Amino acid sequence: MTPNGTDDSSAVEQSVDSDLLDFVTGTGDIHDFLQEIATRAARHLTTPDHQVMCAVSLLRRRRPMTVAWSSEDARRLDDEQNRVAEGPCITAARSLEKVYVPDTLQDDRWPDYLPTASGQGVRSILGTPFHLADEADAGLNFYSSSPDAFAATSIGVAHEFVRETSNALRLAVRLAVLASERDDLDAALRSRSTINTAVGILMAQNHCSQKEALTFLERASSVRNLKLRDVAAAVVASAGGTAGPPPAP
Repeated sequence: MTPNGTDDSSAVEQSVDSDLLDFVTGTGDIHDFLQEIATRAARHLTTPDHQVMCAVSLLRRRRPMTVAWSSEDARRLDDEQNRVAEGPCITAARSLEKVYVPDTLQDDRWPDYLPTASGQGVRSILGTPFHLADEADAGLNFYSSSPDAFAATSIGVAHEFVRETSNALRLAVRLAVLASERDDLDAALRSRSTINTAVGILMAQNHCSQKEALTFLERASSVRNLKLRDVAAAVVASAGGTAGPPPAP
């Protein structure tokens, strides 16, 4: 049931299932799929009186990140919550309970976030969580420029939308987690490759041991207050080289 009274839950489920099948069979893209979920969720709660935006947040290792959004405004609102590490949507994902802000101008919770949201024209916010077992928690986050845009009916519609799409959302977000872990691993391997290259350069230049070269990099990192990989990259660049591919596992 949508806020304006039409019942299209079956159509939503069939459409989401069809898109999920495309993704699983390799003809779809995980980011596009999640973007479509956010867009449909926003459209599902939008009424003639209230325009609604939606973002999908992932809380992994207690670290929030925005993985999809129905508009750039929704992305910015979610990113700001992630930056200040507080807000109704983060609270919803962590507590696994829905969180509703009827009016951002009248709510004194999350003082580091709500003034920014109201300053961007948002007056009401609804955080709707869903649980992903051990991997992570996530939520659909809804924003409106109207105060009290999410009355009991709309909150019920949001809950029903999450229920209808929960299996697809869980699979999609789990795959997003795997993609994020792969990216983290790739970054770690690239960082290690750069450090190894820098160590080799210092050993050749200074006729020192591997341990001495690494100690030099670590000392420079501490003194300059830079990450070790950034110091290593500077050494490689100064020698006119580039980091090679990650070492084979």
